[in-house]
Amino acid sequence: MALNKDQILWASSQNKSDVADFRGIRERLIISCAVDDNGKPLFTLDEVDELAAKNSEIIDRIHAKCQELCGMSPGSVEEAEKN
Repeated sequence: MALNKDQILWASSQNKSDVADFRGIRERLIISCAVDDNGKPLFTLDEVDELAAKNSEIIDRIHAKCQELCGMSPGSVEEAEKN
């Protein structure tokens, strides 16, 4: 089962300081969205660092598509208001 937005943000806030750690937030969203035809995750949270080491242009494009699919892109609110 894919992680939802709240789980991603919760995972980002779990550190020893009082400041949320959003390093790897793009990769965590990709992990939550990337599933096979049966809905099985293609990645695990253990693979955040491996994804972060990939080509940033590709990660940016995949992240942008995940944001769009999850209704988290900059134009999502305006698009939802039209419907």
